[in-house]
Amino acid sequence: MAKTSSFNLLEKAFSLSLSNIWRNKFLSIATVFVIGTIIFIFNIILAVNFIAKDALTDLSEKIDVIVYIKEGANYENVEELKQDIANLEGVIETRYTSKEDALSQIK
Repeated sequence: MAKTSSFNLLEKAFSLSLSNIWRNKFLSIATVFVIGTIIFIFNIILAVNFIAKDALTDLSEKIDVIVYIKEGANYENVEELKQDIANLEGVIETRYTSKEDALSQIK
């Protein structure tokens, strides 16, 4: 018998809720609109957050540093400097371009 009364109570609550929604159409529509707007704004914030994190990750991986060496420097000093730079944290690649190679790339 308890199940029957619980079912009747649930049926009564459902019918009352539908009748109240029907009576207050404007309030129901406004509530649905506000909830939809909040969900939409929340999704936009999540999308912007994801795009910003992805862009920052890409930018941090693409930083280039160019070091110019005086013309009179010997090869051993250049290799030592190149090795010191390669040993720094976060350095992925080091490349030495001679004066002649740089000129040929520009041409």
